[in-house]
Amino acid sequence: MQLDRKTIRRRRNLLLSLVGITLAVGVLAYAAKWRAYDRFWVTTDNAFVTGNLIPVYADATGIVAQVYYEETEHVDRGDLLIRLDAQRAAAALGQVQGELARAVRAVGALFAVRQQACQKVLAQAALLDKIRHDIVRYRQALPSGSVSKQVLQNAEDQRASLEADTRAARADFQSTQARVGGTTRIRHPDIEIARNKFIDAYIEFARQQIRAPVSGYVTKRKAQVGDRVRPGDQVMTIVPLEHLWVEANLWETNLRSVRPGQPALVTVDRAELHISWDRGGVGARHRQRVRLAAPGQRNRQFHSYRPARARPHRPAEGRDPEAAAPSWTFDRDLDRHPRHGTVPKRRADGDRYQ
Repeated sequence: MQLDRKTIRRRRNLLLSLVGITLAVGVLAYAAKWRAYDRFWVTTDNAFVTGNLIPVYADATGIVAQVYYEETEHVDRGDLLIRLDAQRAAAALGQVQGELARAVRAVGALFAVRQQACQKVLAQAALLDKIRHDIVRYRQALPSGSVSKQVLQNAEDQRASLEADTRAARADFQSTQARVGGTTRIRHPDIEIARNKFIDAYIEFARQQIRAPVSGYVTKRKAQVGDRVRPGDQVMTIVPLEHLWVEANLWETNLRSVRPGQPALVTVDRAELHISWDRGGVGARHRQRVRLAAPGQRNRQFHSYRPARARPHRPAEGRDPEAAAPSWTFDRDLDRHPRHGTVPKRRADGDRYQ
């Protein structure tokens, strides 16, 4: 059936009116939504989680004998990560241990020699006193003829010999005293030297076992069995997940109403975390608050916001361990509403909701 021009024009006007009304309603709805909600949010998809990277270095020279942990495995503080071939270090430790034992015995013998020299001086002094008394009695008895001059002369010669022996004994005692005077058997310099050599060798032996300085996840493992490492060579990196934060890059034009301490909604591309930031830590299963630090300029166009602390979601046993790797990217929304309340309720929108 053929329609006249009036009918066609009327239908066209009706359709255009409906389209116009629909567009107007959509614009009004968007404006109302922006006025009531969206204008208080600053959104960016240029955000990522980061944390402290703890490098693990070798402190000794050696050959890698065994590597106990691989990439993404969790280690606790003090766990043995890498073991080096410790045969030479063990031999050096045994040698200095023998030298320490020999020094202890030598110093003990030196103290015994000093005691012996002291007793010898006392014995010579006693003999010298005896001969001096004899000489006094001989001189008193000489006028009466009870003692001959020869006996007196022999006594005086013996006194001179004993005096020389006494001086020699005192010199020996002073020589020994100079080596041990002012010290004890434990604090003697020879024992100190041997003990410090033993400590150095023990440290070198202990450094053949590289242990974890902190608890975290292993990443960037460079050491392989058979590699020769030297002091200062990095063997792996540990990422502790107890202290993480999210860095979000925002356009400077969007920072006019953004202030530290405002709530933020972070959405992970793999899993969704519902987080508001204030003071404290951020849990994956419950909501806490972390206060944002002061903004720092990254370059001419971007600013970076960093929360004080953040704890990401850790997967349960048997789930994908990569879900715990601190290399996620994020969509991050900042609530700049002046009331500084909690994050407003938000409908599910793609992969982002509250």
